[in-house]
Amino acid sequence: MKKSNKQLEMLLKIQKAFESLKETMTYYENISIDDLILELSKHGIILSEQEILDKYQEYYNSKDVDDYFYERNLELWDRLENKKGFLSSDALTWLIRKIIEKNYDVETLCDPYFIMNRIDALDNVSKKQYQEKVLGIIESLVEYAKKRNIYKIEGMLEMYDVNVILKDEIRRCH
Repeated sequence: MKKSNKQLEMLLKIQKAFESLKETMTYYENISIDDLILELSKHGIILSEQEILDKYQEYYNSKDVDDYFYERNLELWDRLENKKGFLSSDALTWLIRKIIEKNYDVETLCDPYFIMNRIDALDNVSKKQYQEKVLGIIESLVEYAKKRNIYKIEGMLEMYDVNVILKDEIRRCH
């Protein structure tokens, strides 16, 4: 009997964690860029949309931009992580991606995050659109590789382990 009570207790904790995650995701999806910047500033994390855009223009990689601003305010992010509530370092990731999506055509970006999103979205398109989208993804990967001075396709594909995914996607086009 004790074992089933512990299992039930564990399942309830897992359910509560998933509900909390869903609530947090909904919060980030619905908050505006300006409101998110304002919320972060209340915790001493001062960011601007233009500053993030400038850094993205320098890096062309949302993860590198995220790492830059996270490291710059590491102590403040650590403090924020220890507080209860929706704000965490995930807010930075959401903010950067929202700003990029607002200011760029993410269907043409050579940013690994957005390339992977485009690959994930391929399941829901017709074969003709599929072929066009895969071509666009390949073009973005090549552009990203050029910006990183990677000239062999093997090196380019190892960056984000897209080799297996891409081979499968190309095969599905035919």
